[in-house]
Amino acid sequence: VVKALQDIRVKCNDVLAMSLFDTRIKRKLVLDEFKSKQESNITQMLYHLKGAWIEDLLKVIKNNFSMVGKGWFNMQETSKITYDFGKLKRFLTVVRLMMQDTVLSVVRRCFY
Repeated sequence: VVKALQDIRVKCNDVLAMSLFDTRIKRKLVLDEFKSKQESNITQMLYHLKGAWIEDLLKVIKNNFSMVGKGWFNMQETSKITYDFGKLKRFLTVVRLMMQDTVLSVVRRCFY
């Protein structure tokens, strides 16, 4: 669990290093050109968040819990009741909250 959380934190820190807006503009731009540059940067960020970031996090979780056959972190659990009371659900909740915090931090930093 600790190794998985470390790997997930690394992936979240990679997202924190990204920016929603292109602030490296060195020359004067026409308003339409500026808007298209910013929209392009936002689109790239969304594409990364919805695609590669989620796939990377899924890969981390699957790799770290693939060897668990029985117990609290069994990925092959089919019983809803067992899943609801298990630690896997709590772990996934922590991961979801980490992801939300990362996205919120990026948005706040970029708009600040």
